[in-house]
This record gives sequence, C-alpha cells and structure tokens, in this order.
Amino acid sequence: MEAKGFRLGGVRLDSGDLAETSKKVRKILDEQGLDYVKIFASGDLEEFKIAELLGKGARIDSFGVGTKMGTSADRPYLDIIYKLCETMTPDGKFSPIMKLSKDKITLPARKQIYRQKDKVGFFMKDIIALADERVEGEPLLVKVMENGKLLVNLPSLQEIRDAAAENLSKLPEEYKALTNAPIYLVELSRNLQNLVKTLKRRIMMNEING
Repeated sequence: MEAKGFRLGGVRLDSGDLAETSKKVRKILDEQGLDYVKIFASGDLEEFKIAELLGKGARIDSFGVGTKMGTSADRPYLDIIYKLCETMTPDGKFSPIMKLSKDKITLPARKQIYRQKDKVGFFMKDIIALADERVEGEPLLVKVMENGKLLVNLPSLQEIRDAAAENLSKLPEEYKALTNAPIYLVELSRNLQNLVKTLKRRIMMNEING
C-alpha cells in the first residue's frame, strides 16, 4: 500500500487491497479530526473493479481511471462499415435497397428514430421508422450537413457532456448494470417492416429469374 498526501487535503491509494486500506485510512483520518480529507484511488481501475470496491464498502471518494479509459482491452478497435440504403434511378428518384447476406442484413431507405418515454420521462424504447413516417415519440436524427455545408452550430464539449449526462439520467437503472443487463428495446415501425418484406420478395424473385 502506498498513501501519498496532497496539499489540498487528499490521500491517494494506488496498490494493495484498496477497499480495506481505504477503511483503515478513513478511520485514522477521522480520529485525527481530518474528516475533510478525501481519499483518491487509482491503479489499473475500470468500471468492474470500481463496482467491486463499492460493493465491499470501500471508503473512497473518487477514482482515477487512466489506462482503461484510453484503451479497450476487450475490443481493441471499432469496426464500422457503411452500407447503401438507397440508390438513385435514371429519372432522379431514390429507390430503397437492402442487403440479404447471412448475418449482414441491412435496413432499406432513409430512416428516422423515435424515442418513447414514460410519464416521468424515462426511456421506454426506440422505434426505427422511415424518414417520411410519423411515429409517436421524440425524433432523434437531425440533418447537420447538406451539400458540404453545416446546417447547425456544433455543440461545445461541455454541451456534449451535459447532453450525455442528461440522457444517462433518463435511462432506467436496470439497463446500467455492468453484467446481465436487459437489452434495451428497439423496434421497427410497421411501414419499415412492410418495406423490408416487399424488398426481400423482390430481390428473391430477381435472383430466381436470373
């Protein structure tokens, strides 16, 4: 165990049994009238270790997360692939398309996502709908660029943080569990489901007819 004093009234723990050590340090500090001194812990921490420490009743006021914040040990990279959902016909109209490859099925056409909330404002479910379809709920997608030009003022870092915190506060607690959390409900609108069925039949018939 290593405890280091800070000028601003803090003690840092970065090794050993952090839960038990924090309890002992807290007891010593309180007995000396230093109840205002905060205990800070670091040392290869991440959300699971922090949850474990809190579950053991650790007397830690704040946690330092470094390595596990900047890297992803279980998912070292983010693999994103864009798929076409529409093509333009010779007469200048957009035609919805989709991919039917195994485990790679995509949703056709331009879409909007509507978020439904309960009476007190907590998230209930999201519905993926067609862009020109009106579904009950709050529309989430907003056009930010057109013809290479921004249509809206980009938010500041603080505004992004505030929005993320607000959204997280509206997510029911059961979805925030680190393990065995339920899957948040996302549905397809009836019109989008019908379009998927229609396109599947059309693509399969085209394949059959060669």
